[in-house]
Amino acid sequence: MCIRDRVGRPVECRARVKRSGVPVVTDAEVRLRQATDADRDWLRVLHGAAYAVMSGELYDECATAWERGFFSARTAHPTDVHIISRNGVDVGAVYLEHPPDSVFIESLEVHPDHQGRGAGSGAIDCVVGRAEQAGMPVTLHV
Repeated sequence: MCIRDRVGRPVECRARVKRSGVPVVTDAEVRLRQATDADRDWLRVLHGAAYAVMSGELYDECATAWERGFFSARTAHPTDVHIISRNGVDVGAVYLEHPPDSVFIESLEVHPDHQGRGAGSGAIDCVVGRAEQAGMPVTLHV
């Protein structure tokens, strides 16, 4: 969901890393930015890394071809994709859909090298905060 200011410019989201509602002792800052075409190759690498364990366990030698097709289909349909950065480093992506009067978190991917450090939680905080500003609920599928 791209929130815009009064002049129509996208508003950047920033969230301090928190756990269980209590701030973590860290200087980590999580930001979301709209993905661009220049991010496509990085998003493909991220997707492969984020799903590598699951793909290896669930799929046979067709897994790589299946994942390429899944990624291409996902990025072809109207999904609002945001890059998650933590302390200035791109670490993940959140895919949002916008059914009427709500925001749906279609997927949240954090690179395995950056998991467990609050980037996913911070991204969800950003999405929920933006949706609250717009008076909309947030849903997701797990």
